Amino acid sequence: MFQARHILLPAFALILGTSLVSAQPGNDHHGMGMMDPQKMADRMTEKLAKELSLNADQKTKLHQIFAEGMGQMKDMHPGEMHQEFMKQMRSGSVDTAALNKDFAARQAKMREMYSMHLKHFAELHAVLTPEQRTKLADFMEKRGKEMRGHWMKDHKDGMDKQEDSK
Repeated sequence: MFQARHILLPAFALILGTSLVSAQPGNDHHGMGMMDPQKMADRMTEKLAKELSLNADQKTKLHQIFAEGMGQMKDMHPGEMHQEFMKQMRSGSVDTAALNKDFAARQAKMREMYSMHLKHFAELHAVLTPEQRTKLADFMEKRGKEMRGHWMKDHKDGMDKQEDSK
């Protein structure tokens, strides 16, 4: 059964990654998808080193975790996720078997991503001190709220533009 917990850990990785990368000067959240996984791991490590006062050993370990995770995420990026839906939308009839097969493949990919994120989350947790984990959780909550605010503003602006064009 696909439960909410399957969403929470990937959401953790997404919030952490976008929080750390978008917090860098000159970066916006729209360009993150094009960033090289190694550069993203470097930036995430540097941002956490600064935010959490990491020691050299922690910094090395976190960089290894992030580099591995970013590389795996790049390989698993679901860019093709809705191709079957678009194909079916354009067709004369709906092939539910093809849609079910596509959905099952996406569920399998999500389970694989969840396992990967769980492993990296446990490694990250083990490297940080209790104080650093608390500080990171606070930082992630703050950045998550900021990002939701940007998302809401972006969508409101888009809706306003649509209304103006009518």
